[in-house]
Amino acid sequence: LAEQGSTHVTFGLAPLSGPVPRWLRFIRDRSRRLYDFEGLRAFKAKLCPDEWHPVYLAYPAGERGVLALIDVLTAFAGGSLMRFGWRTLVHRSTRLRHRNDRIHGLPDYHDGP
Repeated sequence: LAEQGSTHVTFGLAPLSGPVPRWLRFIRDRSRRLYDFEGLRAFKAKLCPDEWHPVYLAYPAGERGVLALIDVLTAFAGGSLMRFGWRTLVHRSTRLRHRNDRIHGLPDYHDGP
């Protein structure tokens, strides 16, 4: 990426795996089945970043922080949290089915001939 002129790379939602305020912990804990924050952090740590910077969300005084967070997550999800959630569920169920097939010694028909 540096050769292409990039100076920064985002770690996406990996910061939610670290120490966060209680209300974000609540959201993270309820989202754990949909999104593997710890796994993402572990994967990105393998890239050996020089630094990990905290991520802050700023929003206008008088506005609700949760609404600003929903806006950010909607942008991260590509426009639809529902569609992102659905794609994630389908992906995870496919992975679980493949893993269960391997555990039980079933042929992998999912990948074609």
